[in-house]
Amino acid sequence: MNFNSTSTDKLQQQARQLIEQRQFSSIQWQMLQRKQVLSSGFESVDSATSSIDSPIYRIYSMTKPIVSLVAMQLIGENKLLLTDKLSQFVPAMASVQVVNANGALEALDTPITIEHLLTHTAGFSYDFLPDCSVATKYREAQISARGDRSLAEVIGLLTTMPLAFQPGTQWRYSVSTDVLAHVLENVTGQSLPELLSERVFSPLNMHDTAYHVHKDNRKRLLPVYGARDLGQVMVESDEPNSLNEMDVDAGYPSVKSNDNELGGFYRGGHGLFSTLIDYQKFMHVLQTGRSLEGQTIIGSDTLALMWGNRIPDKLKPLVLGFNELGGYGWNLMGRVMQDPSQCEFKTVAGEGGWAGAASTYFWVDRTNDITGIAMSQYLGSTQHLGALMQHAAYGMFSD
Repeated sequence: MNFNSTSTDKLQQQARQLIEQRQFSSIQWQMLQRKQVLSSGFESVDSATSSIDSPIYRIYSMTKPIVSLVAMQLIGENKLLLTDKLSQFVPAMASVQVVNANGALEALDTPITIEHLLTHTAGFSYDFLPDCSVATKYREAQISARGDRSLAEVIGLLTTMPLAFQPGTQWRYSVSTDVLAHVLENVTGQSLPELLSERVFSPLNMHDTAYHVHKDNRKRLLPVYGARDLGQVMVESDEPNSLNEMDVDAGYPSVKSNDNELGGFYRGGHGLFSTLIDYQKFMHVLQTGRSLEGQTIIGSDTLALMWGNRIPDKLKPLVLGFNELGGYGWNLMGRVMQDPSQCEFKTVAGEGGWAGAASTYFWVDRTNDITGIAMSQYLGSTQHLGALMQHAAYGMFSD
């Protein structure tokens, strides 16, 4: 694909339109090809936000690919297998029950494996998913709403709740990456923050990425706007966004707990704070397996294993709440495009990445050496920022 350098910057045009419509408080973005910046910018409804140097974002589920990368590193080192049973690391998961189509409980037909966790086919659910009896139980237990529990406590709660389906029989976006994170701790004897720091953040110089925001940097943390918190059920709506600022600290604390600076909140599926520049460094690893400086972070064979689609056609299309991920499969890190003709926005085969609940989004296109990222802070947006920005981006290329 060739970039049309004489075309209008459609990414900036799209971001500016959304800001002028007050759909988002701010939008930051960057697109690269072969390490060259093709489009980059920051649009905001107010000048004070525009003046922030390197804004810090709650990246919600863009935490997941980072945790999945560490799992893949351990698989590459033969310390973990895709076929390993979850019950090897969490014995109580061997006797978890499943809600069948009639609402009755039944025993597991097949054990939950590490691959099931990486691909969201284990049977777990999420608090915010509609029309799911297991999600209702999660909401009642405030699985996502409470940030004062440890990861181990959350996993303990999950062992007392049924699965939404038999492992491997459906795809359902879920807390499975939280469970995976707990497995990684058991395998290594290290806490998840220690693992991520040692294996990802330190070697990549991701200095602004962590499960809390240092007191000296809190002025850079952008506020979250939105219609609902993470633990509340999704509502189908086509109403425009409304810039109502939210207090999300109860479920996503920015300050560590035990002395206002150091403490224990972290999750595998969300919880990280990061910046656009930091996350671009991580995206480069997903693209090449190496840091920007050339250090190997994940082996080429393991990287290839990670990128391949793992979802059979009978489990497609993937559906997240009211949103169908047309054309996408799922690999061992996130979504991966299988059939662009089924997608509602411009894309290419093999492109993949993921997003966060507060309107953060990234994609990596290894074939064409393109990466893109868009960052905002709006929960429950009716405007799909990532899809709009990616569509605009590919409109600037020709075959």
